[in-house]
Amino acid sequence: MLARFHHWLHNLTFHDPLKQRQAALMQIMLLSLVGISCIGATIPFIAAVPLSYGLVLTALILANVPVALVALIILRRHHFTTSVLLTTAGLILILTTLLLFTSIEQGGALLFAFAIPITLAGLLAGRRALILTVGMSIFGVSIVTIMLLLRLPLAGALATGQNSTVGMLGGFVITAAVIGLFMDRFSIVLRQALVDTQTRQQELEGLRESLEYTVNRRTTELRRVLDEVQARAAEQERLLAENEQQRLAIRELSVPVLPVSTTTMVMPLVGTLDSERLRMLEERALHAIQRSATRQVLLDITGVPVIDSQVAAGILRLVQAARLLGAEVMLVGVRPEVAQAIVGLGLDLGEMPAYSDLHTALRHTQ
Repeated sequence: MLARFHHWLHNLTFHDPLKQRQAALMQIMLLSLVGISCIGATIPFIAAVPLSYGLVLTALILANVPVALVALIILRRHHFTTSVLLTTAGLILILTTLLLFTSIEQGGALLFAFAIPITLAGLLAGRRALILTVGMSIFGVSIVTIMLLLRLPLAGALATGQNSTVGMLGGFVITAAVIGLFMDRFSIVLRQALVDTQTRQQELEGLRESLEYTVNRRTTELRRVLDEVQARAAEQERLLAENEQQRLAIRELSVPVLPVSTTTMVMPLVGTLDSERLRMLEERALHAIQRSATRQVLLDITGVPVIDSQVAAGILRLVQAARLLGAEVMLVGVRPEVAQAIVGLGLDLGEMPAYSDLHTALRHTQ
């Protein structure tokens, strides 16, 4: 049974950790209020109070029990502020009623008891609840004072005219004990909240330092990678420039122009002649003719494996363009298979002098 009650007592969950601790403190306060009310209900029978008055006092004291239980139910349904306000309102109503019946002179201890709901509201429910509780307390005491001054019915009905020093002392002790217990529990909750806050602050500081270290390390790595990328880009740019220069050099070398005299130049061709090389052949030959006194161009095709119609047409265009510039193109290095291919294609190269080798061609040009 005790284990089940312990489980029920701690089965109180709030999303906010501080609110969770305050709710646990409020729960203990309500349960303590129920216990104190049950014990306090026996005091009128012990004190020298008429039986009828004792029954009335007992009923007023026991009125705290249902108020506290309802507030406890509301609290466990996660309505924290409503529970605090209900508890303070119930305490003020009961204290005001007791003060009305006993009069201020003999119920002076009850004035100390008003500190309980005021403290409760101020520490747990916030500023608005505190102002509301203080206002209700002042209003209740003021109403009781007015009713006592006007000597209205029930006002001071339980006043006995006896010395109330013992009663005031007892009320003060009870009030001080309740407030002391409550403040002790609240200080524990507050210290725990502060410890948790400091712990979280330290954790956040550690996370911040770790994050800064990670960011700095990643930034350093990114800078290193960026420098490597930039270096690679610069190297690639240099290689591309070299490749372009090499390509231009290869392009120049693919159709070389070799002057052998003031009036003769040789253009040795090696490899397959495509449309690009034929265009370059014509362009370089004509520019060389224009810039010099060249009158004979020896076109050496010894290294050309195949002569087809496209190549032959390109050579014929070069012959015709060179004649317009006053130069003659001679074909050198015609091998038997190349000659057969030219004849097989039906190409007419009769207007172009042809020689078997470069030596023979040079001898005829001199």
